[in-house]
Amino acid sequence: MTQINIFKNQEKRTISGRKVARLMGTKVVVYEELTRRAHYPGAVRDWERVSLVEPRSGWLFGVRRVYDGVVERDGWEYPNVFYQTRSHPVLLVAYWPMEKPVHVPPDEGCVRLWEEGDQDPFSSAFGASTEQRANNVKLLKEAMDQGFCPRDEKGRFRELTTEEYYAAVEKQKQG
Repeated sequence: MTQINIFKNQEKRTISGRKVARLMGTKVVVYEELTRRAHYPGAVRDWERVSLVEPRSGWLFGVRRVYDGVVERDGWEYPNVFYQTRSHPVLLVAYWPMEKPVHVPPDEGCVRLWEEGDQDPFSSAFGASTEQRANNVKLLKEAMDQGFCPRDEKGRFRELTTEEYYAAVEKQKQG
């Protein structure tokens, strides 16, 4: 299991920018994530580890620190004040290029570098297997052939008119 090391000093847990820059964009496998919790009254905010049911593959997006602490409410006239008690370095991992990255602790057993033979991040996109995605492409092509997906002169999808819809339904009934 290849561990990810992003620290200049392991004891102080200070993040090394050079190590992070070299690792950005690499594939990783995630076993645990961090989620933020807020406890009321008093608004204690902290980060909780959550184990994943199945490990997920994604891309290392960056590194940042998240903070535990308490929010004190001073009434209506003054703004709320956050008092930090502790900070954690976290890895930002995106499971899909268009999704919000999740916070992952950089500790052993939580995340590791992707190795040959692991599931590719694209193969589990939206929970679809390769066969399911091939079937979806086939169904889309059939719908386009039957006239359910009209396009404009530039090739973009456009809205179906009522006449086009009924014509496509008749075409589908005929075979």
